[in-house]
Amino acid sequence: QQADVIQVSEFHQLSTFFSCVAARSASVPVVVWQETFRHMQFPGSFYQRMYESAVGSYVRDRTRRFVPRTSAARDYLRSLHVAENRGFDKESLASID
Repeated sequence: QQADVIQVSEFHQLSTFFSCVAARSASVPVVVWQETFRHMQFPGSFYQRMYESAVGSYVRDRTRRFVPRTSAARDYLRSLHVAENRGFDKESLASID
């Protein structure tokens, strides 16, 4: 069965990266629900930096919309260099195509 969209949670999850890979091969959009609103402290910050350098740009480029839960999550996405045109409000979910 084909999916119309793949919805995942959190930018820094490996499942988000793998969902982006699967979505690319299936030609469907990815939507990321973001709850996290600040960088992790060590040792988690080490993982985040490695994730961002290894696959961060791939996830940013392949995700159609980011939906932040709060304004703090929106600001956090901005700090990760997520483009404004990727959707920063819950209403953007209605216009995925």
